[in-house]
Amino acid sequence: MQEKLLISPKQKEELFHTELVKHGVPFYKAAKVANILVSAPSDETLTEEEIQLAKDACREWLKQRKRLDLVLRAVETVNLNRNKRSS
Repeated sequence: MQEKLLISPKQKEELFHTELVKHGVPFYKAAKVANILVSAPSDETLTEEEIQLAKDACREWLKQRKRLDLVLRAVETVNLNRNKRSS
């Protein structure tokens, strides 16, 4: 059985903001998007500008997240090769 982690909307907003900033979204843009993600009950209540802002920020986040994953895999490969050579 899965348990749902209950966190407040404020904590959710802080979590989204932190993740967006951590992956390269500018601070103020991330703050606005985090607020949009937490406070909008549905896409229908968002303006076209808010939707575009959220999409752009999420695209930036995804691009940087993929880049980070690629770098981490490369580092892991280098470390494995070093360990093989020293064995």
